[in-house]
Amino acid sequence: MKKLVRSVSVLFLALALSAFSTGCGDKGPPDLTPFIGTWSVAAAAITVLCSDNTVKAISVTKPTVMVMGTRSDLVDDDPTCPVLYDVSGGVAHALPGQSCDNPAAPTRMHLGDGTFTPEQGAMATHNASGTLDGYIDISKGNSVSCTYNEMGVYRRGGN
Repeated sequence: MKKLVRSVSVLFLALALSAFSTGCGDKGPPDLTPFIGTWSVAAAAITVLCSDNTVKAISVTKPTVMVMGTRSDLVDDDPTCPVLYDVSGGVAHALPGQSCDNPAAPTRMHLGDGTFTPEQGAMATHNASGTLDGYIDISKGNSVSCTYNEMGVYRRGGN
């Protein structure tokens, strides 16, 4: 009987420790406060590199507005190219598989990787890269494929 009581006691203790240790590792939802708000552009550009050796620089001048998301932690609320982000370790990581039409780019943009990282002093860095849909260069009669890289520094607050 003592062995049965001891076995049951050990089982309950193991279950209690398991539940306690699971609760300790749960950090809850990420703090979105450092991200939420309007971020004005300090310096930002998109560079498009194409297989026909053309390079196009696209200036980024509109502020980025980060809001809480419903399908992700955050949404860059840009009307032409909204991006969904999840936050981990103080960095917003763009969710994979997103695409959009940017009127300044020759074709549809497909996001491969993207981060938005608030820094000390109300500044943030933004990096993104991906591909563009291929298109036919009518003058040369061949297909052109492109990649893009976006780099930017943003300042919290309005323009």
